[in-house]
Amino acid sequence: MKQKVKIFAVSGVKSAGKTTLIKKIVKTLNELNYKVGVIKQDDDYELGEENPSIEELIALQQDVDIIILEGMKYSSFPKIEVVRSQISEESICNPETLLAIATDSKIEVEKIPVVNMGDLPSIMQIVKTYIEN
Repeated sequence: MKQKVKIFAVSGVKSAGKTTLIKKIVKTLNELNYKVGVIKQDDDYELGEENPSIEELIALQQDVDIIILEGMKYSSFPKIEVVRSQISEESICNPETLLAIATDSKIEVEKIPVVNMGDLPSIMQIVKTYIEN
């Protein structure tokens, strides 16, 4: 029986470091023999364009174990929020959706793990705990 695909987002404001973190997560998950798909949210659609829904984009992902969404900061998907001190000063995501905050500053959010954005082993532990449960 095929196991359900796990989906989570890496969110944050523009230029916070989402793509950089996703590349590191994907590389590590691939090394652990997971098949990973990535969907990037693009807010720069031209007016009048038909935009596929996130559900449609997810349905197009075939033969993957994990789907990582880039962006989706206001969605209900579980997420790791990237907060970089030069770009933003606080979390903007709903705390109920956060798996963790990856940051280079001193942020505290009640009941949410906060890890250094350069601490890939800690970030991967959070990811692995999520995908294995």
